[in-house]
Amino acid sequence: MNLIQTGGLIVWTAFYGNCFAKVLVHRRKGVRTDMFAGGRKSEMTLHVEKMLKRSVYAIAFIQLCSIFISDPVIAWILPQSCRLVGLGLAWLGLIVFCVAMYTLRNSWRVGFAVDEQTSLVTNGIYRYSRNPAFLGFDMLYIGLAVAFCNGILIFISLMGVVLMHLQVIEEEKHLSGHFGEAYQAYKKRTPRYFFF
Repeated sequence: MNLIQTGGLIVWTAFYGNCFAKVLVHRRKGVRTDMFAGGRKSEMTLHVEKMLKRSVYAIAFIQLCSIFISDPVIAWILPQSCRLVGLGLAWLGLIVFCVAMYTLRNSWRVGFAVDEQTSLVTNGIYRYSRNPAFLGFDMLYIGLAVAFCNGILIFISLMGVVLMHLQVIEEEKHLSGHFGEAYQAYKKRTPRYFFF
């Protein structure tokens, strides 16, 4: 394995390992974490969540395959410096995601629950982005797509970014209804992702 493959495997393992560990910690506390495609939600929301859930598993699998099966043509065409920038973006995505997950503590969910009470988190990294966990996913997806550039990985990563954005829109509708004026004020002062 070369440097980029090793770095990619470490960031991939750390990213998905943190997700899995958080789910296990929540389960031990009696907190239901996986809210995807369940509960009383609109048909559009359920559809987006089902597609997103399937794509996250597919993307993780294709990312892992891409790390081990590198295309020598891509390695020849795409300069190592570009691939290292992609790997750096993936690492930054891991950091952003972990900070967001830590900041949310027991309010962290995969999807959103219509029936459960959670608190509106606006501190920490959530002062700068309303959706840093999604931003972390996007950075990981784009970073690994650049680092291990192949057609299938690029296509499915871009599809994942679009589905994440659709999920953000659905969650924002829920949060607006659930938290009312407090969420509207938060929306006005904090960008959806980072700069915009």
